[in-house]
Amino acid sequence: TNTLGANPAEALIRALGDWTLRLLCLALAITPLRVLTRTPALARFRRLVGLFVFFYAVLHAMAYAVFDMGLEAADIADDVRTRPFILVGVL
Repeated sequence: TNTLGANPAEALIRALGDWTLRLLCLALAITPLRVLTRTPALARFRRLVGLFVFFYAVLHAMAYAVFDMGLEAADIADDVRTRPFILVGVL
């Protein structure tokens, strides 16, 4: 629909990262909700959400490596060294 802007790779990487963080917050909020509501069935839901977090994190990392860095290991290592927010993401 032509809504990705001038840099569609950046829009994809950012969207995947945003959804990864949202799902991670949801996964981390399930345990306190399970304890407060005393519903042990939420533990299975937490595992499912955790798998989605992992899936989106891998998609985010692969989109960054392929679309932004062109799978150049030296460029990725240099980017990790020079930009602290990418270092945090890698850790």
